[in-house]
Amino acid sequence: MSGARTQIFVSYSHTDADWLQRLQVHLKPLERTGAIAWWDDTQILPGMVWRDEIEKALNAAAIGVLLVSADFLASNFIANHELPPLLAAAQAKGLTILSLIVGPSQFQNTPELSRFQAVNNPAQPLIGLSKAEQETVLLKLADRIRGLAGSTTPAPGTAPTTTTATGSNPLAWLWDNRQWVFFGIGVTILTVLLGWLLNTVMPHPAPKSSPDQPIVKANDGSIAIGGNVSGGTITTNGSHDTPPKNNPPQER
Repeated sequence: MSGARTQIFVSYSHTDADWLQRLQVHLKPLERTGAIAWWDDTQILPGMVWRDEIEKALNAAAIGVLLVSADFLASNFIANHELPPLLAAAQAKGLTILSLIVGPSQFQNTPELSRFQAVNNPAQPLIGLSKAEQETVLLKLADRIRGLAGSTTPAPGTAPTTTTATGSNPLAWLWDNRQWVFFGIGVTILTVLLGWLLNTVMPHPAPKSSPDQPIVKANDGSIAIGGNVSGGTITTNGSHDTPPKNNPPQER
């Protein structure tokens, strides 16, 4: 095996997928900051050659996390294809094996695994603990992984981050909410374009009067085209129109 080892490889039986999901929750903050690069077979997408993807992940692994149960030890694929390269890398490349005992099994009678100190007591697997005790063990494993990862330098392909003295991380926030940021930018651009199109394409009504016949408004509110306004009299093209006097209403 060649190349730099930078990520975590998780080996588990699909029967124990619930424990994998819970561990992913505890490791998500470390993954988000780029402190770790995480891999399990749920990252194999349709169309990928799954054996090749597993081999590449094994070759890059710096930490091997084993979710040990009776189903894990019974899996021929794990025994033949995942454990041998992990154990060989632990012997020759310094890979760290972290066994999380999730269910009762023959772990203590499996020398190639039991020689590595397990995360929790093999006699007290997670399945027999209370919810609070399970979470404490998972947190212990996450802390151990964080300590092994050491540097907080982002791994290749992770989101860029900026850490301040107060712990705020605006770039990470933007990355996590990028779909809404792009949506807001798109709406703003669309609004500006629509405003420009409406202002450019839509016809504007022209005034009905000509330059030599301006619209004139008299003091009493009446309108004439052309002529002049003087006092209460409007002159239109040489004639004078005197506004009618207001007659009092006739009594009934």
